[in-house]
Amino acid sequence: MAEVLRPGVSGLRLREEMRWEYRIVFSVAFVWFLVVTAVTRLLPRSWRPHLPGMEPRRSIFGEAWAVAATLVPFAFMR
Repeated sequence: MAEVLRPGVSGLRLREEMRWEYRIVFSVAFVWFLVVTAVTRLLPRSWRPHLPGMEPRRSIFGEAWAVAATLVPFAFMR
């Protein structure tokens, strides 16, 4: 797969920048889904949303991590 390089930026540096962007986006998404998961635990079971990656009987952190790991990579697809 060919990478489009910006003038003056090496391929290695571009991948390093994308790695940091992914980590930042993943961290923000994890914190967001952690809050969402914590709030939904306070709701009755019939009102809880069914997000991709959410499985029953996981910890709040496990659910937030699973949803973030499922949804964030779509932002970096070409």
